[in-house]
Amino acid sequence: MSFQRLTIQILLVMVMLGAGNRWAGTADAEDPWEFAPYRIRTWVQMADHPSLNSVLLDEIAYRIPASAELLDRSGWQIRVEKAPREYRQRIVAGVEDIELTQEMKATADVIKGDRIAFVNIAVQGNDYIVKCRQLDCQTHLWGPTSTKVTRYASLLPRLIFTALKETLVPIAKIEKIEGKYVRLRVRAAQIMKKIENGVLVPNTRSPGWVDLKSIFMPVVRLNDKDGNIQLKNGIKIYDWTFLRPVEEVRSEHVKTESYIRAEIHGAKRAPLAGRTNRSQRKFAVVVRPTLTETRLTLMTRDKTPKPIPDKRIYVKYPGEKDSQVMGQTNRKGEIVIGSNEQPLHLVYIKSGERRILARLPIVPGYYNQLMADMKDDKYRLRAEGVLAGFEFNFMDLTVRRQVLALRIRTSLEKGKHEEARRLYNDFTTQLESRDRFLGRISKNRSELMKDEDIDSRQKELIYKMFSDFDVLVRQKMSPTLSYDLDQEILNVEKGGTYKPNNENLDTSDIDKNLEDAQKGG
Repeated sequence: MSFQRLTIQILLVMVMLGAGNRWAGTADAEDPWEFAPYRIRTWVQMADHPSLNSVLLDEIAYRIPASAELLDRSGWQIRVEKAPREYRQRIVAGVEDIELTQEMKATADVIKGDRIAFVNIAVQGNDYIVKCRQLDCQTHLWGPTSTKVTRYASLLPRLIFTALKETLVPIAKIEKIEGKYVRLRVRAAQIMKKIENGVLVPNTRSPGWVDLKSIFMPVVRLNDKDGNIQLKNGIKIYDWTFLRPVEEVRSEHVKTESYIRAEIHGAKRAPLAGRTNRSQRKFAVVVRPTLTETRLTLMTRDKTPKPIPDKRIYVKYPGEKDSQVMGQTNRKGEIVIGSNEQPLHLVYIKSGERRILARLPIVPGYYNQLMADMKDDKYRLRAEGVLAGFEFNFMDLTVRRQVLALRIRTSLEKGKHEEARRLYNDFTTQLESRDRFLGRISKNRSELMKDEDIDSRQKELIYKMFSDFDVLVRQKMSPTLSYDLDQEILNVEKGGTYKPNNENLDTSDIDKNLEDAQKGG
């Protein structure tokens, strides 16, 4: 064993053995981030019941910290207390809905605290109901709620301990943004260790343990002049943005040190970009879904929002190339997205055959409901339908023009100018001319643009769609074809001969250009 490795292990063992002697203060106040244990101050509120007394509270206060030390002595620390008087009514009203006032956030318990777990023990019939929820004092963010039920008061310490494990949400610092990736330094990563056969190994059973399957949600903390979180609007959450770990990068010098490289998935380009200063700190909290599904609702971005029905929804998972159809929104603009083995879903809202309205990263089950507002593109969609009809007419007309032109020239090659003239009359009377076809396109575009409710963005998209198609028509429908055929027939009628120019019916170039025009729209 190298001297460097031995030194590191000795330091880690010292941290593990000495962690229990420190309590007060936040993570940054005493320990480096990766050596800072989670310190959870647990406030217990018990219902007025003979079995829920001070003796039981003392037992809870003893057994839970002891259980925490057995599970991971260095990674987290728990202290159990009776809930302060000013919080009791709020806890009884429901920890799942508890919120702190600005005055409460300004108290030393929160400003100087790390984590506060609010625990309520209620009695319903013969059952004891335990509800627990944690507040991260550094970010003022609430974790999930855990509910446990038992008929035996003796089991309450164990249930509360389990609830504390389930409601601890690990956190990381966003150390550096590297294009579409970020570096994450996970809190307590260097002390979530255990000794096996005399060797320090990662303690993956620790409630603060984070692996590469975890999904993070980035947040920004805004500090005041004293370095404390601003009491009002102190946290900014990036909407529709998650971080997915892709690899653990080891230090070249200290093998036990590492950081997580995570990929940014957001609805916007470069969602984490922007200036930062000393008053801002970026964190990433682990997302732990507690539900089995999330209901997504699409609404119009108007003064009076309306549901957006019948939009096709696709899903693609990170690392996969192909997307799959999930369904479409109902008349209320809703679709239910269920959870599966893939924690992060990249949800695409598609309108018509050409346009993606939005790309929304979603962790199903993390939120019960989500609402996405977007511009209603019904006018562009209507224009797409009109243009699709013109595209079909264009293909049909182009092929028929080529077929008749070939038949006319074949007749001229055989010297049958009477038959060629008859076919030419069909060409001019039965087929729509290029100018008339272009005129119809222009007229329909003008009609579509007349609506007063249509916004400038949709006007721009509709104009581009029709303009691209107009260019394609002008390229592929020769303006002189009718004149050229007439002159070729006149030449043969006057005794001349026709020299073929090897034209054929290959329309592959037309098909390709039409496909390109559709994609461009």
